[in-house]
Amino acid sequence: MSNCVASSIRSLLRQQDNIKLNILTVVSPCYQLYDTELAKTGHNFFISTTNSPVWDFNISPLPPNFYHLPTNPVFYDDTVDFDFLLIHNKTYHFDSVVEASISLHLPIICVFHEAPYGGFSDHIGETLPVGKQNLEEIAKRMVDVHIFDTEEIMRQWNIPGNVISPSVDTNIYTIQRSITDRQAIAIGNMINNGILANTVEAVKAINPSVYLTDTTDEQALANDLNQCSIYINLFKHTLDINVLRAIACGCIVISVPNLILETIFNNNPNDKPSILFVNNSKTLLDTIQMLTTNITELKQLQERLLQKFKEHFSSNSFVNNWQTQFDQLKSLFYVR
Repeated sequence: MSNCVASSIRSLLRQQDNIKLNILTVVSPCYQLYDTELAKTGHNFFISTTNSPVWDFNISPLPPNFYHLPTNPVFYDDTVDFDFLLIHNKTYHFDSVVEASISLHLPIICVFHEAPYGGFSDHIGETLPVGKQNLEEIAKRMVDVHIFDTEEIMRQWNIPGNVISPSVDTNIYTIQRSITDRQAIAIGNMINNGILANTVEAVKAINPSVYLTDTTDEQALANDLNQCSIYINLFKHTLDINVLRAIACGCIVISVPNLILETIFNNNPNDKPSILFVNNSKTLLDTIQMLTTNITELKQLQERLLQKFKEHFSSNSFVNNWQTQFDQLKSLFYVR
């Protein structure tokens, strides 16, 4: 609570009309494009570089309202009146920045992009936990505001908060050609190269044209996805941003079991599914072969996916929801 009071006092020293927030943040290559969309809110974001990554210009240009700070933490106290600290995934970044939050008396906003026990699918059906955390310990590290990518991620964390669905830049990720003119298949890149290699080898046995989503050039990735009719998701416990990029480019999605995706795209039992889920390599290959010979089903899946995308993941909704969140935080923490 003392952090909130200190933030309120600082705010009185600044002009209050149409105030732009000064937000201290930590960047990560995994969520840099999320931050690029977040920059569209127009607030000022200051990147902590003390024991933290810097902006990766190979992925995307630095937005004009994002600024790198010197590595010397003393600089923070005398230069900028920060309002909040914003971090991605408490399990990864919380420890590295909590000291700055305490010393600067900042309320903390934490964005959760994945379920508490993340893992990768092994041989299309098993789960290998990666960096498994003690959920009770993490839950005790309370911050002021918890934001979740989906309702299902919030349910699994069992922490009160708000849901703001992520988005992608649809000026880049857009449909360039008909799905009937596409011959290739895209596979979401993964950390566990053994799993990825096994999947690539299996798919290439029935379709030699396989693209991996490992390029850091956004336009090149969008062009690659527009060569593909099918995108294969291998993540089980997160809403991988490449799934949204693939859908925006007109790909249909085959996925390993993923409750987060299922509760968004296949949430109505009375409707036909938008994403096809598979439990093993044989089912995956059978599903690919079925779709490549059934253009009608391919087109219908694409239409259903695009409709769900427009309902949940538009860029305008993302920016507006974050702007509403920031306005609520100003009302909550600031004396007016």
